[in-house]
Formats: sequence, structure tokens, C-alpha cells
Amino acid sequence: MMLLNLTRKPSSNGCTFGILIVDGQNPVYTLERPEVQIPTGTYSVEMTWSPRFNRPLPLLDGVPNRTDIRIHAGNWPRDTDGCILVGLGLGQGMITQSMLALDPLITQIQQALDAHDDVTISIS
Repeated sequence: MMLLNLTRKPSSNGCTFGILIVDGQNPVYTLERPEVQIPTGTYSVEMTWSPRFNRPLPLLDGVPNRTDIRIHAGNWPRDTDGCILVGLGLGQGMITQSMLALDPLITQIQQALDAHDDVTISIS
């Protein structure tokens, strides 16, 4: 089983930053908009095609009253409608190097799924 653990920091300036750790390693920064952030809890993750981004992306299953909640690239709060953005660095009200964080994460998740492992994300 693969566990993604997202620990959020208090929101400020229209951003909720966090740290996402995969199986205790490879931390990346996250950014969410506070007014539409995903409720705390544990969700299963699958890899499905995103028509919006025209590529496979991680999809969180079972987010209450929400659909199509994904982990994807983006730098600013305006780049998300309620999904989790990932990046390697932090800036003023933004994250940086988003694609450099996303692509290895997608590879890790896909490898786990290909091995028939369950993938979950715990948000606290």
C-alpha cells in the first residue's frame, strides 16, 4: 500500500500550504485555496484521464460533495478550483517547480497501481 500524507499549515493570504510525503519520503510542497480545500480525511487515489489537462492525473475518490478532485501542476491559488497543487519550492503566495514535483509523483503512483497496490492520501 502506498500512503501519501498531506500535512497542512494554517491558511494565510488566500493560500493553504502543506507538505506531501510519499511513503515517508520525497516531500513536496502543496497549495490549496482555503475556501475550497478538501476536507481532512483519508481518500483512495486512482489514476484517470483528465480531459481538462489532457493527461492522466491522480484522482481522489470519495471527496464529500465534490467530483474530479485531482493532484496537478500549478503555481498560484488561481490555478486550482479545489484540487491539490504540488511544487518543489515556495514563493510569496505561490509554489514553484510544479511540473518537476508532479511528474515523479505520477510515476510513483502509477507504479504502485500497476503493482496492484492500493494508494491512499491522508489529509490533516
